[in-house]
Amino acid sequence: MLRIAIDGTASAGKGSIARGVARELNLPYVDTGSMYRSIALMVIEANKNCHDVIDVLSVLDDVQFDFTWKSDELETWLNGRNVSSKIRSKEVGAMASVVSVFPPVRSCLSALQQSYAKRESLVMDGRDIGTVIIPDAELKVFVDADVNERARRRCEELQRKGENVLVEEIRQDLMERDHRDRNRAIAPLKQAEDAKLLDTTHMTISEGIKQIVGWVELVS
Repeated sequence: MLRIAIDGTASAGKGSIARGVARELNLPYVDTGSMYRSIALMVIEANKNCHDVIDVLSVLDDVQFDFTWKSDELETWLNGRNVSSKIRSKEVGAMASVVSVFPPVRSCLSALQQSYAKRESLVMDGRDIGTVIIPDAELKVFVDADVNERARRRCEELQRKGENVLVEEIRQDLMERDHRDRNRAIAPLKQAEDAKLLDTTHMTISEGIKQIVGWVELVS
């Protein structure tokens, strides 16, 4: 079995690299960030308070996820609905970081993620994959980049989607998100002791994919 656990900070290229590695190695891919974003979307659409754990838990009944490829794009399906575009908005991203701190939410989604990892080889990315979800993964990678570069990338991504955002605004959002992720009581964002660090500040997505595939060859 080959399970690749990829953790890291927001907008460091983690998701794009993980998807590329999965395609390169022909492995199933689980995007845990999309799972938390989907919960945040449900909270928003139900007009619930994302800071109230009771409100958040009220949308968690019978949640089902599917990840499918359409050409080179990964689609996220929530309860049979394609939410791939909706969960990538700035609002949903901010909400996801808030709802993910609630232990019952993490417990629910963590159980799902661990069930995936017990069944088959896969690539899974998120914030606590190598430390909590698959601590015995065959390969662990922590992806990071300078916050200024991450802000520039995220700003360009949102602007391409027609959102009116500023780099400094995004930078502040990322710093706040990093703080929440690294300091939450349950499963904080951190590099596992045996994880390899992938600094993407001056690296392209394809270079990041190539590096991880090279590491896979060493552990296979």
